[in-house]
Amino acid sequence: MAFETTNESVGEGRTLYTGMTKVNILTVNPTNEELENLGYNVKNKDTDPVYFNEKTNSRLIKFLFNATTKDKNVIKGDVSFFIGNKGVASKPGNVQYVDAKGNFKWFALDDSGNPITAGVKYFDINTMDLAYSGEEFLISFLKTLLDIKKDKECRLDNMASLYENGDVTEIKNLLNTFNNKRNIGVALGVKQSADGEKFYQVVYNKAFERAWSKNFDRLILTLDSDIKEGYIKDFYGYSPYNLTIFNKEQLTNKPNIPVSTVVNDLPF
Repeated sequence: MAFETTNESVGEGRTLYTGMTKVNILTVNPTNEELENLGYNVKNKDTDPVYFNEKTNSRLIKFLFNATTKDKNVIKGDVSFFIGNKGVASKPGNVQYVDAKGNFKWFALDDSGNPITAGVKYFDINTMDLAYSGEEFLISFLKTLLDIKKDKECRLDNMASLYENGDVTEIKNLLNTFNNKRNIGVALGVKQSADGEKFYQVVYNKAFERAWSKNFDRLILTLDSDIKEGYIKDFYGYSPYNLTIFNKEQLTNKPNIPVSTVVNDLPF
């Protein structure tokens, strides 16, 4: 486990939120028993959730969280990531790699299929390995959650087992080992169904804010950029994204705003 740290559809009646807040991470890819222990209403008690999308051949990594507002209301939700196979080339033919400190970089390949590493800076080519699709955002989340410093190791050792078998033991061990580091800043949003009749709570999964940060500046910068570029279809409120109870009227003047997180059909 290559992580180093320091000490330093929405059911009726459910309130949805937009904006930024700190949340408490509870678990990852829970079984039915874990869900019931956390107070969730499990729809299908005979079969544990299968965190895999056969259509896209991708593994779902789902972190459940809760948060309490200033008005003592409880927010429940999840931060989710889809992990695809490794070594998938981009349109220009580049391939993404990750080093031991959780840095990610795209490399062009030579005629033999090897990455061209000449002149590379701020990336350890001696520890580089092919990255799985979506791994960058998962590692960014864990790095922020566990407050991993730039000079510390930050890479999952069992990505192959995680992708192929859905084995999240390493991540659960991390959550248990660093149990005092369960808080993280997120951007809450709302996804509208295709027919416009239903709304779902979602979470932006490309950037997060460390628990000790007194603001959401880093998160706002990335979210604003994605909104400006038209990459986001979901509604996160309006900058500076103060935490707000969602209502349909807020969509009336909605700016053109994907990474949207998963609206799933799992049994909870």
